Amino acid sequence: MTERENDRGLAAPPTKGPAGEAPPNARLQLQAVRWQAITAIILLAGAVVAIIGWITDAETRRTDRTLDYINRTTEREFIDHLWDLQDFTICFERHKGAHISYLRYSDVTAAPNRARSLQLARDWWQLIENESATMEECGKPFDVERRLMVVYGRLEALASCSATGVCDFNAFRKMIEAFDYLTVLSVSNYLLLAGTEEGVSREWSNTGSFKELVVRIENYVFDQTRPALSAAQREEVWKKESSCERPPGGQDGPWRWCLSGQKPPD
Repeated sequence: MTERENDRGLAAPPTKGPAGEAPPNARLQLQAVRWQAITAIILLAGAVVAIIGWITDAETRRTDRTLDYINRTTEREFIDHLWDLQDFTICFERHKGAHISYLRYSDVTAAPNRARSLQLARDWWQLIENESATMEECGKPFDVERRLMVVYGRLEALASCSATGVCDFNAFRKMIEAFDYLTVLSVSNYLLLAGTEEGVSREWSNTGSFKELVVRIENYVFDQTRPALSAAQREEVWKKESSCERPPGGQDGPWRWCLSGQKPPD
């Protein structure tokens, strides 16, 4: 027997593990699979966190945009114009003996009220769209149609922002008390009738999202469980003193422009 053969004969046989234990290679493969599973779980958890963060950031951005658009309705110019329009409308309706302000749009267009509502709206728009048109019992804000355009434009911008998903109507409901939503109802039905009925307005129409905004305001104001405006309160609003009211003496003066002791603006 050669020396090489003696070496082979003396070589130790392969080591075997205890009975039932997997070979080393199998254990290594099992550990690799476990680590791959752990890595996959970590990556999945990271992806879930990232998605949740992205959704949260998107909702935050929508809420911020909603607040930005609401803030535009709290600026002095908007408020002044809206209140001037309310004063004019309150005086106008009092002397016309009819009302469509501070009512649901569905109520003023219901069959029993429809004809009267349309005629009232036509008379209102006649005064709005004709600067020289006047009413003996009531004054009219200077440059009234431009004021109405400012009010409508900002409300339509808020409505369109929410309708397109840039803003959030749910967030709007939570923030609704941040602006004068109630006074919007003094002119909302006149604006809606101009957009839905022929012959009400000569030039105005609204085919955007303004109606959806009004519906949300109405649902908040006329909520049966906790209304923001009761029938008795509405009657008080209709009776409120208006700066457009002609004084008892009938003399000319600032009331012609719905002003209190001031000259009309240049």
